[in-house]
Amino acid sequence: MNRARPIVLISLGLANACVAQPVPDYGLEWRTIGSLGNAPASPDDFVFLGPDFGGPGPIGRVDHEYRLARTELTVAQYLEFVQAYSVLRPSAAFEPGFYGSNIYRTSDDPANFGWQFIPDSEFAPADMSWLYAARYCNWLTNSKANELWAFESGAYDTSTFVRGPDGIWSGQGTHSVGALFWVPSLDEWTKGFHYDPDKLAPGEGGYWLYPHGSDTAPVGGFPWTPGAETAAGNYPGGEGFRIFPVGSYPTTQSPWGLLDGSGGESEWLEWDAPTAWLVRTRGSESNLRHPQLADRLDNTGGDWPDIAGNGLRLASIAPAPGTAFLAFYVIGWVGTRKDRLK
Repeated sequence: MNRARPIVLISLGLANACVAQPVPDYGLEWRTIGSLGNAPASPDDFVFLGPDFGGPGPIGRVDHEYRLARTELTVAQYLEFVQAYSVLRPSAAFEPGFYGSNIYRTSDDPANFGWQFIPDSEFAPADMSWLYAARYCNWLTNSKANELWAFESGAYDTSTFVRGPDGIWSGQGTHSVGALFWVPSLDEWTKGFHYDPDKLAPGEGGYWLYPHGSDTAPVGGFPWTPGAETAAGNYPGGEGFRIFPVGSYPTTQSPWGLLDGSGGESEWLEWDAPTAWLVRTRGSESNLRHPQLADRLDNTGGDWPDIAGNGLRLASIAPAPGTAFLAFYVIGWVGTRKDRLK
């Protein structure tokens, strides 16, 4: 019996190490992206990935499991961040890259900025600068702690964000090891929206040109109208400013079940070349009248990191194996071992 006890302790310690604390969902719906080590999309198949067009080369291979939020962050969800951060750092309230297009303040008084969202935009996708998308990921990684440090590090070290005399930003553009939430990389976003593990045959993966499981561009139209697949595009009655809730086209999904790869907001990606002028973006926004190019797998946009106008689709670590399953496995193994040691 005494010889069995250390095995029990070691095994239960291993179980505790393997089963991390649950990662909060924060009211978001998530999709886990698997198929580890998938082949990348090649410039041979997607011409604009090639060097002749300034493309990034092969993209889409990811060797780890991860999650992507099914929709972009909404104005209401981002408003919570705006309210919390402006209390701790009131100067941010005067930076347009902080609050975006659909949020405004009713006062310049730091004691009560009176943040509001414009009518009918509560469930529409939020936009913000990349610098504040990074801070949002820090805040979630730190369990929304109401302290300034919780916004400034965790996923990205914001002390490294510096604008040089030439106007070019530099800083930590890829997330830290141990981050729970981050801005998706180009590969992670591409895989989540364009890679289909069963495109060619069951178990034989491939890439779709457009982010809704098709090689044909999505059709623009108002939500819930027959045949409409995106808010972007030219369509009768769509001449005005388009503010639609996220997930307004629920049957138009990526192979992994992600929504709004077209329309909504163009989305920030990780800053994989942090001395470059622009940060990569993917996808089209609702008001883009001709999204056929912007929505292609082999087209990537870009924007200044301190400018609002792009949205955030969160990436996150995948949940650990269930505690109950691992506990039964460990206890069963230990019990067998104890019988053999009697």
